[in-house]
Amino acid sequence: AESDYEAALRYGADPGLVAGRREALRQARIQNLLTQGDQAVDARQFGQAEGFYADAAGLGASENLIRKRRLGIRIAKVRALIEDGRFEHAGEELVLWEASGEDPQVLPELNAFLRKQRTDARANEVRELIKNGDLLLASEKLVEWELTGEDLDPLPELYAELEERSMLEGKRFAERRKRVRQLVENKKFELAEKELARWEASGEDKDNLHELQAFFDQQNPEWTEAVTG
Repeated sequence: AESDYEAALRYGADPGLVAGRREALRQARIQNLLTQGDQAVDARQFGQAEGFYADAAGLGASENLIRKRRLGIRIAKVRALIEDGRFEHAGEELVLWEASGEDPQVLPELNAFLRKQRTDARANEVRELIKNGDLLLASEKLVEWELTGEDLDPLPELYAELEERSMLEGKRFAERRKRVRQLVENKKFELAEKELARWEASGEDKDNLHELQAFFDQQNPEWTEAVTG
């Protein structure tokens, strides 16, 4: 296109018209580069985005416009770290950013986003442990969280969920103990042995398991001797 404009001038085209066309082309190129840069940011291709914005700056894009776009890259980088669960790295980046004194107006929102995502991740981890019946580890995680003194609002609800699940588990364990004991007392040793095997495989309620295994052996030593040889 530039060579066409040069040729037009040589053939006597209005210089003002040619200059206007050149300026329109320059602005279109700048806008295209900015759009490509924005798309690269959305795709987390931050290096490519910086390249597009640098090319736009080279074509004369306004300094303020380029500065805003580069700030957008920096914000997107931190948000990507947070969204990926890399909370410690994100926190370090925010500390360095604050120390630089550059663009402090965006930091409160980013710090709030970090706190929320980290809190949600902690809560989700505890809930997953509770769901899977790993109540001891869930309790330990809650205590560790409480000791940090950070973002404690979800703790009452999580402790309540843990207590509810603990009560249900306690009831289930009690019913299993009763069921196995009755099987042994009724001399249904084969069924009792299967129940004890499933219980042992679960890794749950080990103290009571050992007690009932001993009770099983005591009630029918002949069965135990026959099975174990």
